[in-house]
Amino acid sequence: MITPSDVINGKPVRGQGVCGVVAVANVTGLKPQTVFNRYRCPSRPRWRGGLHSYELLELMNRLRVGFVEQTFERCTLQRFVDWYAAKGATYIVNTTGHYVVVKGGKVYDQGGEAEVSEHFCRRRNVKRAWKITAKRRARK
Repeated sequence: MITPSDVINGKPVRGQGVCGVVAVANVTGLKPQTVFNRYRCPSRPRWRGGLHSYELLELMNRLRVGFVEQTFERCTLQRFVDWYAAKGATYIVNTTGHYVVVKGGKVYDQGGEAEVSEHFCRRRNVKRAWKITAKRRARK
C-alpha cells in the first residue's frame, strides 16, 4: 500500500489532492506517479490529480482493473464497513469529497492506513462504492 512519503511530481502525496490516484495505485500495486502519468492528458496541462467519479472509472478501465458498483442504503463510511463490506474484499469508496480504499476493516488513503474507527472520514456519507474483482496490472 502507498505510504504518505511516496511522491507525485516531487511532492509527498499526503499534502496533495490526489486521493483518487492514490486509491487506484493502492488497488493496482503501481506507484502513484505511474498512475498519475497514465491519466494525465495534454489537453489539461495544469491538472493536479483531482478526479470526479467518471474520471476514476475511466482510469480504472485504462489500467484494466475489474470492478462492480455496490448498492447500499445511505450510510457513513464506518457503517459501510460494518454492514456492507465483505471481510476479504477490497473496495474503492467515494465519501463526501474523498476517495479511500477499504480492505479488511482498514481504510487506506494518502495519509496511510488506519482502522475505520480512527479515520477522519468515518462519519462522512458514502456516495458510491466499487468492489474490486480483478487487480490486473497495466501493460508496460
